[in-house]
Amino acid sequence: MAAVGVNNLVVVESEDALLITTREQAQDVGKVVKYLDEKKMSKLV
Repeated sequence: MAAVGVNNLVVVESEDALLITTREQAQDVGKVVKYLDEKKMSKLV
């Protein structure tokens, strides 16, 4: 992966997923995980 001209990004890579967000919104990742769990979509987590 390469990125040009971007600042303050958080990049998390696992075997089957890639998450890219800003540092300012990184704390919201927990909200997404909670939502997916509540909707029985945990295979996406």
